[in-house]
Amino acid sequence: MSKSRILDTPHARQALLRGMEQMTALLRPTLGPVSGVVAIAGVTGTSPPEVLNNAAVIARRTIQLDDPFQDMGAMLVRQLAWGVYEDAGDGAASAAVICREIVRLAHVHVAAGGNPMVLKRGMERGLPLALNALRQQMREVQLPWELARMVAGTLHEPELARMIGEIIETVGAAGAVRIEDGNRAETVYDYVQGSRWESGCLSSTFLPDGWREAMLESPRILVANGNLTADDVLHVLELCVAANVRSLLIIAPALSDAAIALLNVNRERGVMEGAIAVKAPAHGPRRHELLEDIAVITGSRCIRDQAEERVSNAGLRDLGTARQVWATRQTFGLLGGGGDRSLIRHRVGEAKSAIQAGTDDDAARHHLEGRIGNLMGASAIIRVGAPTSTARKELRSRIESAVKVARSAFSEGGVPGGGAAYVGCVPMLDRLRGELDGDEAQGVSILIRGLFAPIRSIAHNAGFNPNVVEDRASRCCPGSVFDAERNAWVDPWKAGIIDPLPVALKVLEASTSTAMMALTTDVLVRRKTPIYADHP
Repeated sequence: MSKSRILDTPHARQALLRGMEQMTALLRPTLGPVSGVVAIAGVTGTSPPEVLNNAAVIARRTIQLDDPFQDMGAMLVRQLAWGVYEDAGDGAASAAVICREIVRLAHVHVAAGGNPMVLKRGMERGLPLALNALRQQMREVQLPWELARMVAGTLHEPELARMIGEIIETVGAAGAVRIEDGNRAETVYDYVQGSRWESGCLSSTFLPDGWREAMLESPRILVANGNLTADDVLHVLELCVAANVRSLLIIAPALSDAAIALLNVNRERGVMEGAIAVKAPAHGPRRHELLEDIAVITGSRCIRDQAEERVSNAGLRDLGTARQVWATRQTFGLLGGGGDRSLIRHRVGEAKSAIQAGTDDDAARHHLEGRIGNLMGASAIIRVGAPTSTARKELRSRIESAVKVARSAFSEGGVPGGGAAYVGCVPMLDRLRGELDGDEAQGVSILIRGLFAPIRSIAHNAGFNPNVVEDRASRCCPGSVFDAERNAWVDPWKAGIIDPLPVALKVLEASTSTAMMALTTDVLVRRKTPIYADHP
């Protein structure tokens, strides 16, 4: 181990490469359908090793190499793998092997006298063409079995993969999929018809004796973003009676005790066949968003707690409708809202635009996804089950990634999997290489070689000769892909060997960018006291 705090060229690039190779060697065995696992020692001397087959998690568990300069290279790959995984839900191992191959080949060329900046320029010219070639290979992915095959490598459990494929095909790309910790050993799921919110009855008196759920048929619906008094409720009841409406749902932050009693008395006396008051979901600005959503779904008006919008000023036209509503102590939902479909689509578009604008806040993104699912009337709940809390946490992470992968493929399409889509970019890069010369052309050549790294790694992990597989791939891909499980060349679309387009794009762009950064690094400086990230 070097005692120096500064390492310059060529030793700096050598150290970076060695570190990148060590980290990639940890992640590469997880690539492909015939993959291996990595065992990482427990935190204490008595705890058992952690056996993992998720490249991104393996990278996060690897905190430090002994050599501080090689460690910098390892941390570049670590950051690459985790970043791709967080953004796309998959592709960590593919990104690592592409990046490592580009850096390795570039290092050899630079050591022989090549100019790293000109090599980088050639790669920069080739990368947009390769990304465009990936997009040109895209096809829609809509069938459950296609989605299941796509997430099988993430989940490593065929039944769970089939479950995710069915769920995403059912609720759609924008449908809400909630993932919760279950209380059973197995993972189960439910579809929630219509729209559903996490907020329940304001009083248990609204639930029939001995029943856990209250239900109304064809009610009128009041949506209010303010606490309601008995006078407010009386006004709404009078509107309903005058219009011969016998069922009422009130959605508001709170009702006074007198208001709740008034609803119950009118129900008990037969003035109303059914009356339920539920608590408005969420708090603050998010509450207002959700109430506005409910108003759009039901065709009502969200009445705010302002002088000009008092409930006492509301008319029957301000009350929405639905075919059916239900409520429990914790939740409420509705079927067949009477809202205008064009207004609902506009509301969905606004929420989608907010997601596309990007946010680093997972809670904000989940809130938007939930809103879209409720507006579209499609959602599902996955309750993750496992024998232990540790196993449940690990499985939940894999399911969350699989949902992200399947959702992105459903909305943006897929490309041939098994590394075939990357090889399919080679003809376009070959044409560019013919137009260049010197180190620029060599930079494109190195990028081309990097594109073969995933399919070579898949073949190696399955026990086949990578050179033989690569030679066949250069002639057959992307129309034919190597199926390492069956040792056969198959049509990727018929066999379901497909990768989501967003994952493939993220892998190629991130891996090449990281490789170019490593290639043009001339000096490494280590801290006197190294600072490393905490164990996740």
